[in-house]
Order: sequence, then C-alpha cells, then structure tokens
Amino acid sequence: MIDRLYEHLVQCGRGLPARELVEQVLERMQTVPGGSPELAELTTVYRIELDTLRGNLPGAIEHLTAFVGKGNPRAAQYAFGVIARRAQEREDRAAVASLCMAVLSKPDAPEGIRKAAVATYCGDATDAGHSAKYPGRIAKLIEAGVPAPVILARFARDFRGVISSAEEDVVRAMLDTAQRLEQQVDAPKDKDTCLGLVLDAHTTLEDYKSAIAMVDQGFRKEDAEWQAVMVPKLRAHLALAEDRTEEAIGYFREFMRAAAA
Repeated sequence: MIDRLYEHLVQCGRGLPARELVEQVLERMQTVPGGSPELAELTTVYRIELDTLRGNLPGAIEHLTAFVGKGNPRAAQYAFGVIARRAQEREDRAAVASLCMAVLSKPDAPEGIRKAAVATYCGDATDAGHSAKYPGRIAKLIEAGVPAPVILARFARDFRGVISSAEEDVVRAMLDTAQRLEQQVDAPKDKDTCLGLVLDAHTTLEDYKSAIAMVDQGFRKEDAEWQAVMVPKLRAHLALAEDRTEEAIGYFREFMRAAAA
C-alpha cells in the first residue's frame, strides 16, 4: 500500500525525497477538518507502514499498540502482518518478540490478531537452531495471560517438529510444558492432546517406563485399536532396552499382528 504511494511520489515529487513527501501527505491527512474515522484509520495504517519501510520497527510497533482495540480489527491485523514480515525478513527476532508481546499485552486486542501474534511468536522459534527458545516463549505466553487452549493449539502443531531436532534438555522442557498446559485446560479433548504430547516426549527420550506407566494409568484406555498397536510396541522397546530379548521379540510380533490388522 504505502510502497505504491512511495513510487508515485518519487515520480512526481519534483526532487523532494519520497519520505518527506509521504510525511507531508500524512500530516495533511491528520489535519483534515472533520476527518472521518476511516480517514484517521487509514492515516494510522500508512504511518505504521512508513515506519516499517524506513526500518523504524520500534516506532511502528508503538503506533500499532496504540491502534489495536480502537480501530478496525482487520486494519490492525494487516498492519501487524506488515511489521512481522519486515522483522522476519531482517531476521530481527527481538523485534518479532517485541511486536507479539506488545499485542498480547493489550486486553482489548481482537481474537484474530491475538492468534496471529501467538502463531508468529511461536513460529519464530521453530527455525533450525532456535528451538531452544521455544519452551521459554510458551512460558511467556502463559505469563501474559493468553488462554491455555489458544496456546495449546499452536504448541501441539509445533511440538513434534521441535522435539525431533532438539537437544535432550529442550525435549524435557517441552515435556514439562505439555504437563503444565494439561493442568490449565479443562476440555477432555485438550487434556488428551497434552497427554499425547507427553507420551511422544517420553518415547523420544526413550523413557519407555514412563510411557508405559501412562498407559497403565489409563491413557487412551477407551481406544482399543490404539491400545492393541501401541502397548506391545512400547513394552517391546522397554524389554529390548533391558536386554530381555526374547520378551521383546514376543511383544514386537504382537505389535506387528495388530498393525497388520
């Protein structure tokens, strides 16, 4: 939007710098007598885009924070996307974090932009080499008062990708986070999702005793097909880890029969 205005003003600006021309346009828009709410909103969005285009991300974030909850939710979400994309292009992770937490700190922020902030904040820590930051970001979302089901929706989506390439301490932190979220959600489906993630972490850590203990305590006991396949597989891995080879073979055969069925 603002970049097209830039191009137009460069072509007809008679030598004035494009930024100065845009500033003049925005100042005129802000001082229009009896200006409509739509004009004020457009001016704010242009101001955010201009700050972003100039690399003034802190200024853009400040203007967006003041705008969120007061104007058109779609306009605010558009402006959020403009800043997020530029910060990501510059690999400015500090700016991404600042932007997302600024939005999430606003109690009146619409649901759409809050979800976008959660997705951006978490997604920025899923890149290779940055997954160690992921559990800490979830902790900050919890501290910020973001509803646990909203956090869980993104956490569950990212979980397997994070633990598959992470160091052991990160996997353990993700396991602890899943257990923490399980205590904060109420819906049975959400609790089962959390426990499923805990089980995945246990198997990734090759902690088959803990995984089997979950099953023995009733995890997914109502799912006969899942039980038939997963229980012997887990018991086989544990037996193999404890050098009970013949027992492991028996469990693996049971697992294969169930999987084939």
